[in-house]
Amino acid sequence: MPTIHQRLLNITHGVNFRELGGYQTASGQTIRWHHLIRSGSLAHLTATEQAYLAQYGVTKVIDFRSPAEIQQAPDQLTTATTYINLPVFQSDQTYSTASNDGITEQLNKAQRSGYQHMLHIYQQIIVSQDAQGAFRQFLINLLASSPDDGVLFHCTAGKDRTGIASYLLLSSLGVSPAQIRSDYLLTNQVTAAETREHLANAKLDGSSAQQLQTIQAMWSASEDYLDCAVNAIQQNYGSTAAYLQQALGFSTADQHLLKQLYLE
Repeated sequence: MPTIHQRLLNITHGVNFRELGGYQTASGQTIRWHHLIRSGSLAHLTATEQAYLAQYGVTKVIDFRSPAEIQQAPDQLTTATTYINLPVFQSDQTYSTASNDGITEQLNKAQRSGYQHMLHIYQQIIVSQDAQGAFRQFLINLLASSPDDGVLFHCTAGKDRTGIASYLLLSSLGVSPAQIRSDYLLTNQVTAAETREHLANAKLDGSSAQQLQTIQAMWSASEDYLDCAVNAIQQNYGSTAAYLQQALGFSTADQHLLKQLYLE
């Protein structure tokens, strides 16, 4: 199994850039390298990093962010890269771009803690019509119609909307639930330095212990969050396979084509 260092892309002006290549499926095949990449925001990439992604094989970028997030921090890409926006939410429900005070204000209005808010978000990522429409286009209209393309998909932090997109993609390719969970939680290792810095800055700004807990919850990938999404799938559809078929219209033929394109 590839190491974490083999998965990380050489990007310093962004977070959570990593490969899905090399994961093994139940059939014994593996995901092809340089074809499926997940990440956080591409808003701060240098010209050198943009060229690096192009040389790596990325020809298509799928952005799960809301219109306001994109307007605030548009992706920086080479002119040869095809860009597609598939907003999972019409506004930034994850508060990835909000200030600490802004997060606190929004959570107070909703009468939720950061942890409770993230559980709510993960349920909505599964059941909302906007999210289902975005994932439907992602899997069927884009990935299953992109032979030989290197596809990078992302949101702002690369952990929630991107995390569930990865969960659905890896599930459809036949990767084991344990390996999918491991990939989801890998975010915490990859972004540990950024999370510590964010918490340190918040502490310097005088954030309370409760606010720090909220920030930690909002910047983390938690097994509880993933379990919340999986439970929403099981309660509403019975299984991930049924969710893919019934909610997304992802057929057996779509799955066969996806496996042909991205497995070896």
